[in-house]
Amino acid sequence: MTINIKKKAREFTILHPYLYFFCIVLFLLLLALLGCWVAAELDQGVCMWPNDAFSYLYLRWDAESGLSLLVGYLGAASTIVLGLLALRFSYKVEERELVARLRNFKVLSVCLYDMYEDFIPKELRYSDSKRYQFLLKIVLSGNSSDYDIKAREVLWGECNDQYEMIDERGLSDCRIYVENAIRTTIYIYFNEFKFVEEKDADETDMRKRVSFFYHIRDYEPLLQERYMRHQWIRMSMCMQEKAWMKRQKPHIYDAEFELLVENRQIGETKEVNIKIPKYLNLYEISHNIQIIGRK
Repeated sequence: MTINIKKKAREFTILHPYLYFFCIVLFLLLLALLGCWVAAELDQGVCMWPNDAFSYLYLRWDAESGLSLLVGYLGAASTIVLGLLALRFSYKVEERELVARLRNFKVLSVCLYDMYEDFIPKELRYSDSKRYQFLLKIVLSGNSSDYDIKAREVLWGECNDQYEMIDERGLSDCRIYVENAIRTTIYIYFNEFKFVEEKDADETDMRKRVSFFYHIRDYEPLLQERYMRHQWIRMSMCMQEKAWMKRQKPHIYDAEFELLVENRQIGETKEVNIKIPKYLNLYEISHNIQIIGRK
């Protein structure tokens, strides 16, 4: 409960600066009115309603007493304001440092395997991976070694002619494994999307298949629009720091990783001088990391 309150307060402080400043002013005003109320009750020695207390102060206090109280209160209020502004500044600095570290993430390779068509035993790294047709293998470096990364949901999206993601679909029948070492390797085993029977499927459904993207270079690539050879991959991740100070908890972030790739290379070959793809070495066009929240 306490962690959630701190998280909400931090997000409010960073995302709503003007409302944050208004809340500070309102808090100081209420604090001043409460102080005047208490001062009037102490001076009279009896409990009073707020309107009676303010009327008493207005009629009984002289200018010297009022100015003395005002100067003392402004000094205390300035200290509170500076402290809260410093707190917000520290949050912003921490946020910038995080973004600066994440900018060093590098995508070293993105490979797509059809394990039914081109069986590669060394890529069956886990006991239940045999029942999946495709393997998407993503290798990250840079500051990825500073975090333990856990991948959750993976979305597969097509591109329009502006290279924007459209018709994104979740890989529901899949398993995700992450190996966190000097390089972070993400293994995504999944099966083909479920459509209607092939004999009844229209051309649009056929183009949405992973198999179509895998073999797209076999369909007259020179006659295709280039954006058709691109795919978006969006992945929800949880990132936890590997090193932290004693008596402090590691920072944990929820993030979304977006990757735009193009099927432009043949990859390895089975036989010399025969271009039969053993896997697809996808070409990275761009990637983005969006921090959603902090735990």
